[in-house]
Amino acid sequence: MYKVFVVDDEIVIREGLRNNIDWEENGFQLVGEAPDGEIALPMIRDEKPDILITDIRMPFLDGIALCREVRRVMPWIQIVILSGFDSFEYAKQAISLGVQEYLLKPISSDELKSVLSRLVKSIEKEQMERQDLEKLRQQMRNGKMLVQEQIISNVIMNGVTENEGKKICTQMRSFGINLLSARYTVIEFRASTGEADYTDMHANLMKLMERCCDSVFLSSGEGFLNALVLGDSEKDIEERAYSFARSALDELDRAGCGDVRAAIGETVSEFCDISSSYKSARHTRHVAENNRQPLQMRRIIGARDVREAPRHAEKALELQPLYDRMKYADLGDFKDQIMDYVDSLKTVNACIPLDGGYLRSEVLMTAFRIIQEAGGDPQKVLDPAWLDRSSAGLDDLEGYISRALAVMHRAIKFRESNGSVKGNPAVNKARRYLEDNFTNPNLTFQDVVDHVAMSSSHFSTLFSQTTGLTFTKYLIDLRMAKARELLYSTSMRSSEIAYAVGYNDPHYFSYLFKKCSGVTPSEFRTGCAKADEERTDD
Repeated sequence: MYKVFVVDDEIVIREGLRNNIDWEENGFQLVGEAPDGEIALPMIRDEKPDILITDIRMPFLDGIALCREVRRVMPWIQIVILSGFDSFEYAKQAISLGVQEYLLKPISSDELKSVLSRLVKSIEKEQMERQDLEKLRQQMRNGKMLVQEQIISNVIMNGVTENEGKKICTQMRSFGINLLSARYTVIEFRASTGEADYTDMHANLMKLMERCCDSVFLSSGEGFLNALVLGDSEKDIEERAYSFARSALDELDRAGCGDVRAAIGETVSEFCDISSSYKSARHTRHVAENNRQPLQMRRIIGARDVREAPRHAEKALELQPLYDRMKYADLGDFKDQIMDYVDSLKTVNACIPLDGGYLRSEVLMTAFRIIQEAGGDPQKVLDPAWLDRSSAGLDDLEGYISRALAVMHRAIKFRESNGSVKGNPAVNKARRYLEDNFTNPNLTFQDVVDHVAMSSSHFSTLFSQTTGLTFTKYLIDLRMAKARELLYSTSMRSSEIAYAVGYNDPHYFSYLFKKCSGVTPSEFRTGCAKADEERTDD
């Protein structure tokens, strides 16, 4: 059964493809669909389809950009492009990306069946060719590869001196292998359980390694595999390492090798220091395995990721501001939000005394902001007794909580009576869900649709009409806003912030951040620091 994934921003097209073809009867499984490339990409990485059918013109991440990324990290996927435009430029780009079929809309079910049938033959032919080629290569390289791997393994595991390293590089050149490079790093691949078949893992990663143009070399150990990655610069080797790790895990998943994780060590500039990178990779894995969430859940962990973030940064993530909780709350659920906030205060009471004073301050500031945004005067809307800074009548925390509920009830009631809550209950419920779950890298459009109990097409229309944004753009803006906050208020690394706001790929996060903000994360942080200095000087 071959797996198929469909991407098109027109729901009519998606429904037509979904409903007008008996997929299973024709030997296929429709494993997913998405309205644009941004939503599709993480789903494709999860499902690992054999065939991708995608439109070209879609919002934010179009079909060409999607094909380019898919071709980079999942080169085995057969791609079919659908287009309403008979454009030579589009066709030329598709050919350059190795797209197998380029079809003009509208297409009939018979036409698509014919295309899928051709692709299956192409997949089967490619599989046969790979098998034949692999047999031939195996016969030729058994001796050579065994020597090469033993040498690489010794360098990684045991280390070498500078002179020994020079001799090894000279020796390897006699095999036609150049190990001289500006940068090196080691990736350790290890299954999360002890039942993995490392022989099978090794065979699959060897196939992937051969496509890396002598920039990656594999070696095996007892219960793990190592990959030595070569690069021209810090940026280049980081890109190569993460790209190989992602592709490797995808290959191993497709081969049914179980839950394998990759730990990337520190980058070194000397051949004789490669063993230090290996030790760093092992340390990275140990820290991640013994750390609390979210490190335990990541399948790819870099040495930078496990460096301890500043304590105040952790507290900032644990304690969500009260206003963020209340800005979409209504009279039906604001009490639960207040009590959740009190529980959050209890978890960080080492730095925030739970004597009610902090709670009172946060509640009043939040109520003032809600009322002002609704066009009201807080001094007139709220009971004057609530504005009294004294603690008269408040003997304990329960008294503060009771007053907090009364203050917030008045503020939210004023907002609702003035019709200032944007949208309707379903959209506000979706916003609250996104506020609570945007840090989940696996969050999908369908998760939100299920949460609000609506059809995807109805919700998509309602959400965009209410907010003025597509779901994808809204989620990205939400994540980028939190990223800017963390860049300004903490010293967390860009890669750490990427994971904190819901992106497993730090490079993709940086790309989105620059696209949305006009500057890179580091440039944004530098600008904030300069602005703070200027204000201090004034």
